[in-house]
Amino acid sequence: MNYKYEKLKLRDCSNIIDSKNRGTLSVCFDGKPYSELVFYDTDCFCGCFIVYFNICKCGELIEKINNGSYASLLITRKCNNEIETVNLEGTLEILEEKEDCCCEKKKDCFKTVKLNIDKINGRIYYKKC
Repeated sequence: MNYKYEKLKLRDCSNIIDSKNRGTLSVCFDGKPYSELVFYDTDCFCGCFIVYFNICKCGELIEKINNGSYASLLITRKCNNEIETVNLEGTLEILEEKEDCCCEKKKDCFKTVKLNIDKINGRIYYKKC
């Protein structure tokens, strides 16, 4: 299938980010890409976005994230015959927690990671007639 695309305005990207709660987080570890589905929350003020994730302290993703790691989050939304994508790029920051995890998959076995966004790109793809 052939698709055409147009760039999305920041306002449209904002709507997509706010309407979804999950995306694919990609980081680079030992020169290799690593991606994982994550669920996120956002804070938006004065046109600036901050994205937060809760990631299992004992999982593979947290091992691959270092403070200052550069990452991207891809958010997609399908509507009729159109696909909207927003790609957020920025640095990851692991927020300090008071408790340490001695895991057997406890409820509180998560770390909060913050994505400080440097760049937002959005596109809408539609079938070429």
